[in-house]
Amino acid sequence: MFEMKHYVNRFGFSIAVFALLVVLCVLNATELAFAHAADQGFVLLLPTDVYISSGVISVVISIIFVSVVSKKHLSPIFRPISFFKIPKFKSVSRTALTVSSLVSSMVLLTVIAVGMFGSRDPLSNPLPLMIWTVWWIGIFLLQGLFGDIWRWLNPWSGLYSLVFGRNDEKPILTLPASFEQWPALGIFLLFSVFYLADPAPSDPHHLAEIVLGYWVFTFVALIIFGAKTWFLQGEIFTILFGLISRLSPVQFSDKLRIGFPGWALISKPEFTLSASFICMALLGLGSFDGLNETFWWLGVLGVNPLEFPGKSAIINETIVGLIAANIALMGLFCLCVWLGVLFANRGVALEDKVGLKSAVICFAPALLPIAFGYHFAHFLTSILVSGQYLLIALADPFSTGANYLGLSNFQVTTGFFTDQDIVRQIWLTQAGAVVVSHILAVMLTHIAAAKLFTGKLKTIIGETPLSLFMIFYTLFGLWLLAAPKGA
Repeated sequence: MFEMKHYVNRFGFSIAVFALLVVLCVLNATELAFAHAADQGFVLLLPTDVYISSGVISVVISIIFVSVVSKKHLSPIFRPISFFKIPKFKSVSRTALTVSSLVSSMVLLTVIAVGMFGSRDPLSNPLPLMIWTVWWIGIFLLQGLFGDIWRWLNPWSGLYSLVFGRNDEKPILTLPASFEQWPALGIFLLFSVFYLADPAPSDPHHLAEIVLGYWVFTFVALIIFGAKTWFLQGEIFTILFGLISRLSPVQFSDKLRIGFPGWALISKPEFTLSASFICMALLGLGSFDGLNETFWWLGVLGVNPLEFPGKSAIINETIVGLIAANIALMGLFCLCVWLGVLFANRGVALEDKVGLKSAVICFAPALLPIAFGYHFAHFLTSILVSGQYLLIALADPFSTGANYLGLSNFQVTTGFFTDQDIVRQIWLTQAGAVVVSHILAVMLTHIAAAKLFTGKLKTIIGETPLSLFMIFYTLFGLWLLAAPKGA
């Protein structure tokens, strides 16, 4: 009874702290900024300083609030509560994972076939909608909300297990552990280039070739290097979705554990330098994905946003911009970490000084909430519209006039974008996601600083440059949401 009361009190305290931070955010939103719908997002008609200043002030207040809270009082918030335990979980889950993965493989190969032989219209063919709406948006968000769903949907593990059993101990080639996840980072950068710079990433036939090619490439890599090694070091989406799943308050293995969002990043701190740069690259992709649609970026390229010539006209510029954005983000983040370490190490004995590599690894997980929050905000309107097209595409996947889902009278609508109340709620949801994700990042940064540095003063000094980074990125993220878009 005493133990249950302790859990309830600790969980209640966690909710109270998070609620306080959210209330601070709401109290600072003193005025509402109305918006209207555009093809790519919202173009705010009122001065942007209203909500940008409110969001930035909310993050500043959270930084001040968290800084005065000691690690002793903040750490318990991130301790999960364990519930029931499932007997024989490993043996049961192994079979269930194999079956679910095989089903996922069949579904994927089916939609690839539809992509190759079905309609060339990306809004009528299920493949582009399944890949970009269900997978890249939906599964990504579900990972951060409900835990590692991807391990059940992984389209390779079941077939590999069925064909090779557990003969993973003797791969054809050995991928050195010293390589860490650098191969995966390289693959992610190639994915980023395809996603943003390819002239037709949603063309069903083209996308089908890319997806099938990557599926075959990955399966061959599993055979050569072994499933355990390649999933850990080379298969970027298993690695990436695994990182995002640590944000979820719900974690399930042999036990169900529920805690404060991001608690798994604190409880499972085994991070590598390459994984840290994957976190940076994810944020870099999301940031540039928003930036390259703006009037500002098109102006830099000398392109009239009202007469956009198409992605094929700016392929090289997009690739250079993407690379530059990633280098700038990684450089700025590492600079902030280096400054914090530099000042916090002053007056500290040589053997007690914190190294830059250790600090980067410790602080990088705090970027994941920011990437997740902006991913949600950036794609929210896309989900509302593309989800409708997906239903129609699934009802008639080959555009033959079929109506498998009984949706013959269903029409895609964007009329809700003309309702001011609905638009206001959509916008406030987007802005709130950005601000709240930054507040969570601030909390994770403070926990990391408290682990690295000794003493409250050193902790505050060490995290201050990154706190300024968080403030800047809040400003930047909110500006991206509001900036007019023409690409």
